[in-house]
Amino acid sequence: MSLLKSHLEQSITWSLDSGEEAPAQFSDIAKELHELNNNAALIDFSHHDQVEISGDERVSFLQGLTTNQIKDITADKCVYSTMLTPQGRFLWDYTICETGDTLTLMTEPGQGSHLVKSLNFYLMRTKAVVKDVSSEYGVLAIVGPKATKIVSELFLDCATKDAPLGATFTTSDNFLLWRDPRHEDFGWRLLAESEKYPQLWKKISEKISPAGYSAWESYRIQKGLPRGGKELIPNKTLPLEASLFDLNGVNFQKGCFVGQETTARTHHRGTLKKRVFQVTLETENTIIDGTPVLTSSQKEAGIVTSASLHNGYCHALAMLRVSDVAKGDELSILGHKVSVHKPIWASWELT
Repeated sequence: MSLLKSHLEQSITWSLDSGEEAPAQFSDIAKELHELNNNAALIDFSHHDQVEISGDERVSFLQGLTTNQIKDITADKCVYSTMLTPQGRFLWDYTICETGDTLTLMTEPGQGSHLVKSLNFYLMRTKAVVKDVSSEYGVLAIVGPKATKIVSELFLDCATKDAPLGATFTTSDNFLLWRDPRHEDFGWRLLAESEKYPQLWKKISEKISPAGYSAWESYRIQKGLPRGGKELIPNKTLPLEASLFDLNGVNFQKGCFVGQETTARTHHRGTLKKRVFQVTLETENTIIDGTPVLTSSQKEAGIVTSASLHNGYCHALAMLRVSDVAKGDELSILGHKVSVHKPIWASWELT
């Protein structure tokens, strides 16, 4: 549940994000989306979960389990990574920061206890301790084309102006600040202790306006940004299907990790049959996750993974068969013709 639940005005509307309450909107959704696309907005992610790994062998323990290079993490740099099944299917994704003598994993809502259980399965006699600390901290985000400018003005003690993706700072107020390592459109994040979170939110909201979950999801979808639990479906999605190599989530030079064989083979052989695409259709009806995307012969080309309505159009992300898109077959959703294109930031070729 959001740490702001008892601090915001009663007029604020709420929604469920993966079963956890989050502010749905603070004002008009179109206005909030405009700020995200043209300026910067403040977003509450305090309903997301965090897991800490401490102990002398914390780095070597996580190194063999996750898709990115854990040894690259320092007090000044965080990484984005995923945990896979032995068959190379997605389980969890998270951003990993170093906080003193611990590694802190920021993950999706409601996933903390499940991630702890899975990590403990591999722990055995390793000198490391895994702990769900979701109730102790909250994360907020500053997102938009002017996000870096705002962050630089808010935290003068941190050299954020020209900071690369993944750059990490500790502010003078002892908040952990980082630039999201996935893509610039994900903006900046701040980790604060639970009791300090409402005051931090209040301070920043005096500088920029907040945006709710509805506007954030619409922004994310229109930017083609995949999300764990949505485009990354547990026990089903291959990480490269959701372009996690482009989003700095997979390192093929790090050595072995669980699910490496499948991941490396699909990357080097170019054998991926499905990818996440952006689709748009003209409708005012909500499209639910899992809705089939059909070819002209009414065969299933894939499914919708996320969708939002905006100005009479539905913008969605969908996991589609690459061959159907490449040959230019006319695709449809619930009888509506759709336009399809790959995310503008994706480097893979449509072949």
